Amino acid sequence: MIAVVSVILIVLAATFLVIYEKHQAPITANTANEPVIYYSLSSTSFFQNTTGVENYITVYCANTGKTVGDFNLIIQFVNATFSATTQQPYTQINANSAELSFGLTAGNSTSKDVYFSINSNVNGFSISLSIHSSQAPLKTVAEYPDFLQYTWSVNDFQLVKN
Repeated sequence: MIAVVSVILIVLAATFLVIYEKHQAPITANTANEPVIYYSLSSTSFFQNTTGVENYITVYCANTGKTVGDFNLIIQFVNATFSATTQQPYTQINANSAELSFGLTAGNSTSKDVYFSINSNVNGFSISLSIHSSQAPLKTVAEYPDFLQYTWSVNDFQLVKN
């Protein structure tokens, strides 16, 4: 009886593996050719809040995949205002955020300086970065930092260490 049960279990396991491999092959083949987008912000340690002076943060992105990736990075400020000094292409969503457009071929990377002004009379501000794309398939990886928070020190805004 134990031998019969063992043979049945071996046959079931082998059948499962064959079916699993048959279904995994198309999934692996499809994802092998997708764009893989990495994105992050520069980790600037401090910013000045001098009237009339615009600060900037650098947005980085890279495509380590096998095909072209078309995507938008959305930058959002809290207690700071996006500046149109930023190089196109972008779509300003509101005073505090914008959507930056990118199209990266396989193996390429780029960066863009995003200009902003810190609101007056605030004790801190933050910057966050997220990705949006209607392209399928597209794998995305947020690298540290994709969120930065700053608080007022004696002379400037200092990066809060997380």
